[in-house]
Amino acid sequence: MKAVRHVSLYMVHEGFDERTNRDDIALARTQVELPLGTTVKRVIIKRTFPRGAQLQVAGWGLFDEARYLETSRLQWLQQSFKPKRACRQYALSPGMMCVENDINKRPSLGDSGCGLMANFVQQIGLVSFRHSGLKQIVIYMNVSHYYDWILWGARQLICTKV
Repeated sequence: MKAVRHVSLYMVHEGFDERTNRDDIALARTQVELPLGTTVKRVIIKRTFPRGAQLQVAGWGLFDEARYLETSRLQWLQQSFKPKRACRQYALSPGMMCVENDINKRPSLGDSGCGLMANFVQQIGLVSFRHSGLKQIVIYMNVSHYYDWILWGARQLICTKV
C-alpha cells in the first residue's frame, strides 16, 4: 500500500535542461511529515560516496515493460558502476554518472527520481534516464555533486511559510 503525501512546495534546480537532462534534480516539501518507522527511513547524503560500495536502486516502476505490468510493492535491484572512463563516451554533463546492468535488471519506466543507494543507507544518486540506444545504461544524478545545492534548497523549502 502506497502512502500518499501532497507536495506543498517544490524547487527544481535552476540549471535543469529538459533536452539534455542536465541538473535533473528537484526537492519537494510535503504538507504533512512522513512518519519514520519500519517502512520509511532517513537516508544519509554526503559530499563523497564509497566507489566500492554495494549499490541498490528501488522503485515502483514497471516490473515488466513488454506487458506494461505494474506492482504496488516496492521493487529493488543490485546495481554496479560502469568505469568512469567508459562513461565518457556518453557525453555526460557534470553531476551525472552511469551504471550498466543486465537489460532485465535495471530501473524501469516509472522509476525516474528513485534513489541509488550505497550499502542500503547512503543515497548517492537519483534515476534520471536510460541511454536512448543502450537500455542497460542508466544515467543517475550524483547526489554528492549536488550536496551544497540540496542543503541550500532544503533550507529554502523548510523556512518558507506555506
